[in-house]
Amino acid sequence: KTALCEKAEALKDSTDWKKTADEFVALQKQWKAIGAVDRKQSDAIWQRFQNAADYFFEQRKKNASLQRKSEQAALKVKQGIIEELKQLSLEATDRESSIARYRQLQSEWNKAGHVPFRDKERIYEAYRSEANRVFDALDMNRHKSGMANFVSGIEEMSDDKNRLFRERERIARALEQKRAEMKTYQNNLGFFNVKSSSGNSIMRDMERRMKRINDDVSSLEEKLRLIDSKLK
Repeated sequence: KTALCEKAEALKDSTDWKKTADEFVALQKQWKAIGAVDRKQSDAIWQRFQNAADYFFEQRKKNASLQRKSEQAALKVKQGIIEELKQLSLEATDRESSIARYRQLQSEWNKAGHVPFRDKERIYEAYRSEANRVFDALDMNRHKSGMANFVSGIEEMSDDKNRLFRERERIARALEQKRAEMKTYQNNLGFFNVKSSSGNSIMRDMERRMKRINDDVSSLEEKLRLIDSKLK
């Protein structure tokens, strides 16, 4: 039992909580299996062993309490980020500042830390839903702004057929690349097997990327039609 006391005292400062708790349980079983010692030493040897065990489990309890507080703080921060995403301006005139804040909020989310396990999936889904909504809206503004600038540029070169032809070739190459990219995603999607919540998450991300590519394809096709109307 003295040897078990020494082992317990060597373990009591460990912060490998799960493994060490299991080791203490094993030591307690060994203690019971050894049997009684002389009555004059029984209380002292037991108290020595128990002091080491009590110290470890008290430290584990304090750590768990600190972890819960940290997780609750992280949950509060992440709830705040979600609320701010809901309030973020999606107006085209505010696009640049909104994008900057959007990226900052992403960084803050990643740094916030772990939330309570029971809230993990719920809070992440709420964040992802808002983040995707904001991104899609800002991306749509990018398409609108880009198309407006493109129309203006085409009008400027409408009298120069060579420039229009070169621009058409550039757009056609970009369109071909986007279609090939879409084809790759479609092929990968056919082999994808959803078996878990993480699999569903990857599937949704792939579908969002495919939607953005499809939007790009539509935009490029519209640009080609505009150029062709000028070349007639």
